[in-house]
Amino acid sequence: MPGVIEIRGLRYAYPAQDPSLDGVDLAVDTGELVLVAGPSGSGKSTLLRCLNGLVPHFYAGQVSGEVRVAGRDVLRHPPAAMMEAVGLVPQNPAGSLFNSTVAREIAFGLESLGVPAGEIASRVHAAAAQVGLEETLGRPPHALSGGEQQRLLVAAVLAARPAVLALDEPFAHLDPEMGEILVDVLARLAASGITVVVAEHRLGLLLPHADRLVVLNAGRVVHDAAPATVMTADVRRHGLNVPLAVRVARGIGLQPLPLSLDALVSRLTPAALAGLDVPVADAFLPPPRPAAALPSTADVPALAFDAATLHGPCGPLVHGLDLAVAPGEVMAFLGRNGVGKTTLLKHCNGLRRPARGTVRVAGVATTARPVSAWARDVGFVFQNPNDQIFRPTVRDELTVAPQALGRHDPRWVDALVERLDLGPLLDRSPFRLSEGQKKRVTFAAALAARPRLAVLDEPTTGQDEPFREALVALLSDLAQSGCAVAMATHDVELADAAASRWAVLADGRLDAVGPPAAVMADIEAFRAAGLRPGGWTWLRQVLSVAGRVG
Repeated sequence: MPGVIEIRGLRYAYPAQDPSLDGVDLAVDTGELVLVAGPSGSGKSTLLRCLNGLVPHFYAGQVSGEVRVAGRDVLRHPPAAMMEAVGLVPQNPAGSLFNSTVAREIAFGLESLGVPAGEIASRVHAAAAQVGLEETLGRPPHALSGGEQQRLLVAAVLAARPAVLALDEPFAHLDPEMGEILVDVLARLAASGITVVVAEHRLGLLLPHADRLVVLNAGRVVHDAAPATVMTADVRRHGLNVPLAVRVARGIGLQPLPLSLDALVSRLTPAALAGLDVPVADAFLPPPRPAAALPSTADVPALAFDAATLHGPCGPLVHGLDLAVAPGEVMAFLGRNGVGKTTLLKHCNGLRRPARGTVRVAGVATTARPVSAWARDVGFVFQNPNDQIFRPTVRDELTVAPQALGRHDPRWVDALVERLDLGPLLDRSPFRLSEGQKKRVTFAAALAARPRLAVLDEPTTGQDEPFREALVALLSDLAQSGCAVAMATHDVELADAAASRWAVLADGRLDAVGPPAAVMADIEAFRAAGLRPGGWTWLRQVLSVAGRVG
């Protein structure tokens, strides 16, 4: 019996580009939950666009092979004809929202499909409830946080009840708590008979629940099997972010491989470790990081919030914030979607002004200068790279700011290009890159003028493992050079690897601040803030308490 998705010999190239898909064969059965992974630019987004006809009917280009979904020949049916069969949640949420309220955004697709008016309201409320957006139905979509916008797109697609649900990086903008909720939603949908295909870099959440893991590299399928089977191979060479649990289990020879941290910890019992040299059982863990030096009162902070009340698009989000970031310090801001992390970052260069109190950069209030003047001191990487790119080539993007500010250092720009692997992209249009590649371009552009403060909003969104590793190393070098870094992230493992201090926002206030180990020590408060523990620091803590490491 044929599967709901049948792809044979699919080859596709965007106009004037090399093939993005190069001979893909893939079959997916009804009710399967398939996870698609691979490095940035490997063809994941393109593959998903083939499922609903955006490729080739909207993007044009050269195509050959066969794509059938729910019995329809996609290469002969445009997206409008595939709406009932396939729901696609795109990678960039903001670029897909255009209605005046959340409720109307969810209802739009239903109206297009001719769903009876009396049924639309119930479907809208049910879909919003599935993703935790009931309280936002009357709000404008563009007033939502990036994570809330991502959930809105999922709700809009769920409301149409398609046979196939395809999601492109759906966890990229979600806090860990909402990520768990989405995993549960997707698992239940698959169990009900809906086929779910997810392209994702953050494998840890979905890997234990997926039926199959398909790995793409250079437009070709290089692995297609059960997740535990694929993870026994050397997939890091394909740019995959291998979950921490799998890395540790492989390092100590634990079989079968656990696919989650909870599963790993439950199996690292004294009996399981009996075959190891117990006094050095923590050899697979990196050495504890030395405690970070707290900002000195003698130094002028690179960034300071003094009794600051911060307003977002719909009113106050953070009240009475007192916090300083020292020169050369990396500070990670964490918290659930909509808590005010992005709003806080936009106060760092005057994009937003505090309602009360003061925000200072290098001792100067952000209200004392226009936003343009802060470009000399503050390099800003937006959550959505499409809000930032504007030049015809990547090379122009990287040089426009330093040239305008009189700080163009070709050697420094070349170093950024090498570290972020942008060389092959220099003469390409940034608008034609993958979302992950765009993010790397904006990161390099923000640092090209050597700011004294780097502000990063979700820097690992859409990023593969090589970029994550390069980013951690680059942030360390920036800190050693005296540049302060303030980043908002849901990526706890990144925050653990890169940041010396964490600041957790919850319920309109600063809930906790300190080194990662101290913040995660109050695990109940950490979880109540929408976060989940992770990273080497937490794993060491858990094993140490259990007496399993020295």
